[in-house]
Amino acid sequence: MTNSSNSINKQITLYPLLLINFIGTLGYSIVLPFLIFLVMDFGGNAIIYGILAAVYPAFQLVGAPILGRWSDIYGRKKVLLLSNGGTLIGWIFFLFALFLPVENLLRIS
Repeated sequence: MTNSSNSINKQITLYPLLLINFIGTLGYSIVLPFLIFLVMDFGGNAIIYGILAAVYPAFQLVGAPILGRWSDIYGRKKVLLLSNGGTLIGWIFFLFALFLPVENLLRIS
């Protein structure tokens, strides 16, 4: 009976991790189609779009081991809250970018 309750507890403790991973992936997949319009509005091209689209996975690659180490030291809940707070700030910056006026800051002839 205890083995069954242990497996249930392991599944329940994985739920917040899976939920946060799903929300992050969902947010990225929602933003990615709109990113092309922002890049074009600000005068970018396909190379700029590719770089911006690759920044999120690149930082995930770099940040995941760091956050994993921190979760071992400080605890999973604190690190998940910190990670979600950072993600929220990033999405707020992206929201502000949607409402910025389009101006050429630099013109290269």
